Amino acid sequence: MKLLLTTAALMFTVAAYATPKVGDTSEFALTMTQSGQTRVGSFLTSIVSEAGDQMTVATTVHFDGQPDQHQEESRAKADLLTDEKINDALANCVQYGGALEALVVPAGTYPTCKLPSFDDAHKQNGSFWIGAVAFGIVKEEQTTADGTSYSLVLKTTKNGQ
Repeated sequence: MKLLLTTAALMFTVAAYATPKVGDTSEFALTMTQSGQTRVGSFLTSIVSEAGDQMTVATTVHFDGQPDQHQEESRAKADLLTDEKINDALANCVQYGGALEALVVPAGTYPTCKLPSFDDAHKQNGSFWIGAVAFGIVKEEQTTADGTSYSLVLKTTKNGQ
């Protein structure tokens, strides 16, 4: 499970929300398949504080019957996506190797750019859909080197103040 939090934390370093603000929150339906077992849960991420050029991002992973796993991590604002970066990805999606898609998820219907994701060896290991929502991610599907696969699908999103 620690691998899941670490992987998810790395994912959101690259894909956090436009002009990040305290209170930005996204909740995802989480499906994880590991060693032939599939578990369904939720992944909640939010910006809980800001100090200078640093933001504290909290994540909580929940699976029924197990204790929640909670983590808070300080991230540089510069590492988080901005409105401009998300708009650029949507406007230039095809040039970046992606495909424009109107994606329907529990949180609503969003214009997105579906982009491939790559592991450290530059091998494609999944896809993610960028849209104009808190944390910039509408959906992600990925398989790790050990064969664990997971899917995140946006259930709710709220922009901070």
